[in-house]
Amino acid sequence: DNTIVIWDVETGKALCGSPVGHNVVNQLAFFNSCDHKVVSIHNYQIWIWDSDFKNKKLKVEDVNMGSIKRIFKCVVIDPSDTFAYVGTGTGDIIEVSLEKALFKWIGPVKRLFSLGINVITQIPNGDLLVGAGDGTVAKICYKDMKLKSENKV
Repeated sequence: DNTIVIWDVETGKALCGSPVGHNVVNQLAFFNSCDHKVVSIHNYQIWIWDSDFKNKKLKVEDVNMGSIKRIFKCVVIDPSDTFAYVGTGTGDIIEVSLEKALFKWIGPVKRLFSLGINVITQIPNGDLLVGAGDGTVAKICYKDMKLKSENKV
């Protein structure tokens, strides 16, 4: 029904919600250090949501992507809740500042993953592991978005 609803799993009750219009949510990721903030990725948009559990509302902030247009497929938030890394259907990774709701940069440098990035996670040293539609699994340095290693499965 194109609505984001945050539920209390223990009680089974809805805590708050908001419609997202016609823009289908492709994935959600909760912030690591608080339970009231979440990032949603869509086709061509990234939104940061802040929950108001008392009034049962979600306040949304649109991430400024400048001229970047992508279908966003997967997202991971770094442990400090400073950045989100978003995999795209084009096969690149977008880094977003969560504090400023602003596009930072795009990578990996001189490399697109065939058939898009379907899954992304961050390992303890901060580097990113991505899985692409063509079966490629790659490790990307989060500091400079350069490819560190790559295997095809």
